[in-house]
Amino acid sequence: MSSFLYRLGRTCTRNRWRVVFAWLFVVVALVVIGRASGGAFVDKFTVPGAESQMATDLLVETFPTQAGGSVQVVFHAETGTFADESAKVAVDESVARLGVLPNAVAPAAALTMEYSEDNTIALATVQFDKEVRQLPEDTYSKVKEATAPAVDAGVQVEFGGELTHFVEQPSPSGSEVIGLFAAMVILLFAFGSIIAMGLPIAMALFGLGAGLALVLFISAFIDMPSTVEVMATMIGLGVGIDYALFIITRHRAGLHRGLTVEDASGRAIATAGQAVVIAGGTVVIAICGLAVAGIPIITFMGIGAAVVVAVMVISSLTLLPALMGFAGHNIDRFGIP
Repeated sequence: MSSFLYRLGRTCTRNRWRVVFAWLFVVVALVVIGRASGGAFVDKFTVPGAESQMATDLLVETFPTQAGGSVQVVFHAETGTFADESAKVAVDESVARLGVLPNAVAPAAALTMEYSEDNTIALATVQFDKEVRQLPEDTYSKVKEATAPAVDAGVQVEFGGELTHFVEQPSPSGSEVIGLFAAMVILLFAFGSIIAMGLPIAMALFGLGAGLALVLFISAFIDMPSTVEVMATMIGLGVGIDYALFIITRHRAGLHRGLTVEDASGRAIATAGQAVVIAGGTVVIAICGLAVAGIPIITFMGIGAAVVVAVMVISSLTLLPALMGFAGHNIDRFGIP
């Protein structure tokens, strides 16, 4: 395998422009194909064979109107109680509006009002005939609009339950960006050169884009969960930068011994690249082992992450030599003091 990898490294370095354009074409093509194929992430949690799953399936089969999502609406009388006519009328009007929302089941079954002992807090539960992810996008805004009479009357209104949790998800923490910045700092100190630091970052970002686009395409055929994006991004960036670190270190050592750029690249891919193939294959097999749990969402998360890792290995063996060819003997330029 080393002789093949040696020739691959030299070829990609020599034809660096073609390799880079080929990767650009692949990334764009995968994104277009993924969107055209209707690929989309679906958060569908099922545990085949589990008693809880059997109960859920029985509920859907026997009482389909009670198997959908729901939203809890809490009314709080900040002044007085709901025994006051004005507050009670406003809440009753809001509840009536909630009961006729699209996809809400029959008002009598959907809305069960509960009051606190001091009659200052009321709770209404709206039951829908579909899961929250299947409801129209404007459902939550319509729920809020329905409570306008209570809000106008000075009643505090808050929302909870499945629909609220689904819509008001916390914004991304930016952990991927923080991790990428940390990797840049570490690589800068490890290589002592801005150009050498930039090579693994550029390769990893290219590979990540291609990997996630491929995962999006696969999601058109299997129920790929949305969490796979975060998981695959973190694992992909980690292994991609790690593999590039091995190869670039060996490549720089070859340049320092007086080898040409093509020879140094070929030998780096033939030696460190072989370790990358073995390490990447091990990671792919290990992640696919998540299928042993027998839980579809866990299995598909593993498949998505494994796809990105496999793409990172290919990127390390083809795109990285091309980038090293662009850097040439200037790979150590712009060093830090």
